[in-house]
Amino acid sequence: MFDMVRARHACRAALNEYISGVRKLAVRVMEAMSEGLGIAQADALSALVTAEGSDQVFRVNHYPPCRALQGLGCSVTGFGEHTDPQLVSVLRSNGTSGLQIALRDGQWVSVPSDRDSFFVNVGDSLQVRTRYSPDPWRCHVTPIPSTRYLPLSLPYFFLFPE
Repeated sequence: MFDMVRARHACRAALNEYISGVRKLAVRVMEAMSEGLGIAQADALSALVTAEGSDQVFRVNHYPPCRALQGLGCSVTGFGEHTDPQLVSVLRSNGTSGLQIALRDGQWVSVPSDRDSFFVNVGDSLQVRTRYSPDPWRCHVTPIPSTRYLPLSLPYFFLFPE
């Protein structure tokens, strides 16, 4: 017999462990960014993530095929092109392809899918805070309905402390 209470606790524990790991990853990435930007204080950026009052959001995105457009030759877009307003976004995919970024010349290039990697997007807030302006990027997720995995992404957003 299925025990819903036990399953709920197991799911909560797994999510909390995952979120803790992603937060540690973000801290390490932001410390490396500080070093790369020549900021003397190693935790200058990571302190924004660990500070009291910092806000974080974990989200699960599902990109189902749009049945109404299938067969019409339309490209189905799961999440339109955008930038992230946060400090950084740490994105984990379940191995399905579809993530694309726009290069300076406007050309879209696919990001290879890798179940063992995380993708870190520099958000608009961090760009303003550091006066760092990398190549513009936007992401565009096109679901591939022929894969055996559901097109999912698991972004974790780190926001500016209040």
